[in-house]
Amino acid sequence: WDLEGVPYNGVPLRLVGTKLYGCHQGKDKSVRAKEKYRAGKEKQMLEDHAFLKGNRQVQTTKKMNCPVEFTVKHIVRFPGFKIADKTKKRQASAALKEALSVDPLKVEAVVEYHASFPCMSEHQYHPTVGEMSSDDVVIRAARPEDCKEILRMIKELAVYEEMAEKATLTEDALREDAFGDQPYYRALVAEVPSDGRDETRLIG
Repeated sequence: WDLEGVPYNGVPLRLVGTKLYGCHQGKDKSVRAKEKYRAGKEKQMLEDHAFLKGNRQVQTTKKMNCPVEFTVKHIVRFPGFKIADKTKKRQASAALKEALSVDPLKVEAVVEYHASFPCMSEHQYHPTVGEMSSDDVVIRAARPEDCKEILRMIKELAVYEEMAEKATLTEDALREDAFGDQPYYRALVAEVPSDGRDETRLIG
């Protein structure tokens, strides 16, 4: 019912999992792979006299060790067991447990992701150019025409997490799963003005 960082709305929930993310200018997660690659190149240079030696980089990573981190919580809510009175939590929990044990497929479930982002002032060792006021950001329900941009952001996140090969979703599948006859998920998007200010773009 109660989970830090998740607003209480009277609907019971279950925590599926959490994921810790860091600033894109945080610690370099590929240090060992880069060191192995450089060692292989140096070995090739010593063994192959025809090998063209490249310039050696003084700075071996673009990362700046920014300490900012935030956690995304993956939860499932069960709106069919919503209560208006907090004193009814125990009864509702028992009813939900019974319903899930009988036939979980018949229990309405809504998947949600919740994240609390740090302040821009908490970032360190790198500039935060392009900061925008929270007044510029509009949070709204996703629309069918947003699926192309949602897919782009999913694939960008997969690349960042070094899981690009697992991002096999298609725009049509996203649209059908959210706006078809039997929707499997609902989504909110964050929208900001584009450079021209007359149009908007999605950032989350």
